[in-house]
Amino acid sequence: MTGIDEDPDRIRAAVAALPEPMRSVFRLHSADGLDYPTIGIRLGISLCEVERQLGAAIVQIGRTLGNAPDG
Repeated sequence: MTGIDEDPDRIRAAVAALPEPMRSVFRLHSADGLDYPTIGIRLGISLCEVERQLGAAIVQIGRTLGNAPDG
């Protein structure tokens, strides 16, 4: 796993490839620094759904970048 050394263009492409609302949740948390409750309010989804979407986004980005197992 290369972590922070990952190519920024590959990371941007992996984020752009996420489906909605996964992409919005990820961007609001990682780029805008919003907390989970604020993201939920902004997107009209539950806190549980924010957590689920963010977790799924992280796994999907890791898989796209080749940094996460397929299981």
